[in-house]
Amino acid sequence: MSNQILLLLATFLLTSAYPQDLPDRAPAPLTPEDCACQCRSTIYLDHMQVVQGNCLTADTTDRKWCYINSNDCADKFGFDKRFNLWRSYKACSAPPADTTDCLVL
Repeated sequence: MSNQILLLLATFLLTSAYPQDLPDRAPAPLTPEDCACQCRSTIYLDHMQVVQGNCLTADTTDRKWCYINSNDCADKFGFDKRFNLWRSYKACSAPPADTTDCLVL
């Protein structure tokens, strides 16, 4: 009897230690603002010879970013005077403007 209880307890502990896969949530609806938020292809080599920009590397927040035109994205940050451009995280996850999803908006 005690072996059965131990086996039951061990099974419970093992299954509760690994969370079950959560069901996927539906993506947020695409908006014209999402499609307007597009990356520029501007990149540069930093002092460590690492390519920066165009969603190729992450910053200190561990998020990828790219350069954008001034009013293209609501999350613009970090104006760079060298290129006269802002930065954005959101543009790295935006669909390309020439995709069917964006063209129908």
